[in-house]
Amino acid sequence: MFYYKAFITTAVLCIKLPNKIVQGDWKTVLNKNYSIAISRYLSRKLGVSVGDKLRVIMPNASTYTPLGRVPSQRLFKVAAIYETGSEIDMALAFTSGASLQRVLKLDKNTAPNLSVSLHEPFELDEFIEASQRILKDYNYSDWRSTQGTLFAAVAMEKRIMSMLLALIVLVAVFNIVSALTMMVSEKQGEVAILQTLGLTPSQVQKVFMVQGLYNGVIGTAIGAFLGVIFSLYINELLALVGLNLLAGIELPVKFDILSLVIIAFASIAMSFLATLYPARKAAKVKPAEVLRYE
Repeated sequence: MFYYKAFITTAVLCIKLPNKIVQGDWKTVLNKNYSIAISRYLSRKLGVSVGDKLRVIMPNASTYTPLGRVPSQRLFKVAAIYETGSEIDMALAFTSGASLQRVLKLDKNTAPNLSVSLHEPFELDEFIEASQRILKDYNYSDWRSTQGTLFAAVAMEKRIMSMLLALIVLVAVFNIVSALTMMVSEKQGEVAILQTLGLTPSQVQKVFMVQGLYNGVIGTAIGAFLGVIFSLYINELLALVGLNLLAGIELPVKFDILSLVIIAFASIAMSFLATLYPARKAAKVKPAEVLRYE
């Protein structure tokens, strides 16, 4: 027998949790009084398995006795063990609503706490606005109050990563500009010869613009291909180098084709803009001055 102070919820994740059961039976938790489902993490920490008993203490439901204030407590039988691979495993246990009401000494007519999960969590404001007629008579909280700090940190991280990527793209653009500028300086003799053979300044400018655009297209294609491959196999690559996340969780990968296309076209457009200055410089080469000492 183990004594453990735990938090029990009325299976707010009953829709998804049955798919995470690794031992025992979820139906027993819901249908049999004083049955409980705990995570594999808690089962290892407490050294219990399916069929063992836990004494659960609920400080919020206490009674006054001659010996003082005594919290409500009850023996629960472990009927199932789950594993979600998230922070839920660290703190939550699940039981039926009837068992929870008895431990908390609540009346049968007491309204239970409900949880609503959205397919798109970021559409929360639209959901609250659409459900205002129902929600106005109840107290409610959302993930922004419980996990808001985490999402704010993630949002800041995304902004910083976007800024770093923008700086990397700018460095690549300057590399194109410097490479074409050096090429113009080194190839002034060849440019002058082409001009003497009848190539106009506008045609010279087009030659260098095509050269820079070619580099941009090839670089964008290679970068997009490698980015897609690395993203698809990011979990395999992490496992290959020995980096494992908590409980074997895999990083989720979501592709947005529209964003990928926009980024690719923006990269090519910036590569094209980077060719304008070197191309104009090449077009201004004067054959007489360059070939004077040739």
